[in-house]
Amino acid sequence: QKTAQEHWEYLFVDASIGIDTLPPDLVTRLNSGGSSCTDETYNFISLVTLPEDGCPDDIRLSERSVIEPNAVVSRYLDMLFVFDLRPYTHRTAVFSMMQTGFVCLILAVGAMVFSHDANVLVLQPIERMIALVKQIRDNPLYAMKLGDESYRDGNEEEEEAPQKRKSKWRWCPCRRSQHVKEQAMETKILENAIVKLGTLLALGFGEAGSEIIVKNMREDTAKVNAMIPGSKVEAVFGFCNIMNFTDTTEVLQDKVMVFVNSVAEIVHAIVDEWHGAANQNNGEDKSPVLKEYSEHPALLARMPNYRVRLKFGLHSGWAIEGAIGSDFKIDASYLSPHVNIASQLEIATQLYGVSLCISANLANLCSLAMQAHFRVIDRITLRGVISQPMRLVTIDLYAGALQGSYYPNPKGAANPYEVRLKKEKVREAKMQITFQVHQHFEQDIDITAMRSPFTARFYEEYNKGFYNYEAGEWDVASRAFEKTRTMISPPDGPSKALLEYMASCGFDAR
Repeated sequence: QKTAQEHWEYLFVDASIGIDTLPPDLVTRLNSGGSSCTDETYNFISLVTLPEDGCPDDIRLSERSVIEPNAVVSRYLDMLFVFDLRPYTHRTAVFSMMQTGFVCLILAVGAMVFSHDANVLVLQPIERMIALVKQIRDNPLYAMKLGDESYRDGNEEEEEAPQKRKSKWRWCPCRRSQHVKEQAMETKILENAIVKLGTLLALGFGEAGSEIIVKNMREDTAKVNAMIPGSKVEAVFGFCNIMNFTDTTEVLQDKVMVFVNSVAEIVHAIVDEWHGAANQNNGEDKSPVLKEYSEHPALLARMPNYRVRLKFGLHSGWAIEGAIGSDFKIDASYLSPHVNIASQLEIATQLYGVSLCISANLANLCSLAMQAHFRVIDRITLRGVISQPMRLVTIDLYAGALQGSYYPNPKGAANPYEVRLKKEKVREAKMQITFQVHQHFEQDIDITAMRSPFTARFYEEYNKGFYNYEAGEWDVASRAFEKTRTMISPPDGPSKALLEYMASCGFDAR
């Protein structure tokens, strides 16, 4: 039996290349005779330290490589070399796992970037638009506040923009950021369009037309049905008139719209502050006051001592709230005899020379403390409207006692959102149980100044005259009214009107 070294030298005895001697540790392994496999068909010798004992057949085909030497042929020995590839395949598997993980990470980051752009540029704007439409559908009048909130959000974005620009990398391409801004602006245009359309709907239809908007917005079809039944409401109705409006229009010409809208803003703001709602604007039936028009040269030349004066008629009762018109044009309004009464009371202010004419129906709804500020000016019936005599009252206010002018919201003074918040706080304060309107009359500086010409002596003499007027003692009443007519300047309108009426009847109440 030959040794392993001898076999090695014998195998390469005819080789054209030189060979070295085998290392001692390898010779020792070869001389050991090797280990037999399970079927004992061959012996194998491990030239390296295996991680575990076993036959070469136990290694998977993908983890081994079999080499058969063909350079030499031996009659005594068949030799195969089996290379264990498991360390290589293990490293390959680790690298493959790392590659797969890296690819997954890249795909995840790419998906997140893509979804972020899709969310910011498409999904979130669409969700905001849907939310806006739902808010307008549920409460059309709330649309007027959406513009203020949008203005606030825009200001916040402008304030945050410089900080975001500072945090961006300088080498970041500007073309992509400009593209994103353009895309965001396109969706913002649609969002702003919805807010503006909702605001215009609320302004155009007002409180009376809100039900029309709600019913049509809740329907799934695209058909618009404006001819819906009205609803009965209990309310306080008021008509306002600008005195000398025809002459003012002739003088101001195309600037009359600026005049009317400027003044209407003041009255509408006050109505809203006291939880009311403006309904219609009809020619002279507008509302305003600006001191600058009292100094207008053309107006003063046409009407000496010109001053913007308003007349109001107030009445309470029921009305039918709804749309009036056809499929070609509709107006949201209120229909009722009580609305007509309020209109007639506004006209009556010119007869009695007062700025405010209130029906007894509304006066009786006020507290006794508030009724103490009223003055009864007549007892009337309206032909075809009121069959039973009704008292008319007024609140004596002389606007000439005021100094300066009133500007509710000067342009540029504050953003609309802040103004809206302040108005909401004032509105909420007026709904508190501790708030009393009569205290407002007693504590407000302007109201106190306008009521200062009307003294206790004046009211004492006037009440004496009116009670005698109602009792039919017109001779006593006429003497009292003669005194009260000249006790204030300008002359008292109700005293003058009652004197003229009694004179037309020959001062005979019968």
